[in-house]
Amino acid sequence: MSVGGDGGIAPDRAVHRSRAEDLRTAYAVLSSSRVDYNVRKWDAVRTGSVVTLGILAATGGLLSRPTAPRAAYVSVAVILPISALLLWWWTHQNIKTEARNQYSDEFSMYQIEKLLGLHEEIPLNRRWLPAHSRMFSAKNTDIRYGINSQVAKVLRDEDLDLSRWLDEKTKSHVFTFRIDVLFGIFFIAALGFCAALLAITFS
Repeated sequence: MSVGGDGGIAPDRAVHRSRAEDLRTAYAVLSSSRVDYNVRKWDAVRTGSVVTLGILAATGGLLSRPTAPRAAYVSVAVILPISALLLWWWTHQNIKTEARNQYSDEFSMYQIEKLLGLHEEIPLNRRWLPAHSRMFSAKNTDIRYGINSQVAKVLRDEDLDLSRWLDEKTKSHVFTFRIDVLFGIFFIAALGFCAALLAITFS
């Protein structure tokens, strides 16, 4: 029964509508939170990049000086690679943490979408793109999306509890790999500066 005797909404439909509104509210909060996590990833990259440029600029300034104490060259030669490794580790850990938090929110968002019926197949005559049968792409509807393909092949559905899903998604996060490459280049540059400083010191 959907309509009460007095013409009002029956209790079962009222409860369903209230629950749907609660889910939409929660979805909006999670969506905003997910964006915040993404912003914090870029904040970590910017901070690491600024510190990197500062270190390289200071080292370049030292190398450009006609004379400098030998101890200064040796100190910077030791500090440079250590700083590069610490910066990589700090940036990597921050991005990994924020990515895991972001995926945690996305899990809840995808669950809400499914509860609201938004993952159901769309009838052919109501599709915007005839070949696309879902409202959302595979990112939202495929539980293995974004997981390393070799791992995804052997994972059974029952193996994918939330903790495992977050672990696999975080490990396969492409952004983390790209940042590792970026700060790896800094580490190589640091080793180059280190070699130059040591060559000057002992020449």
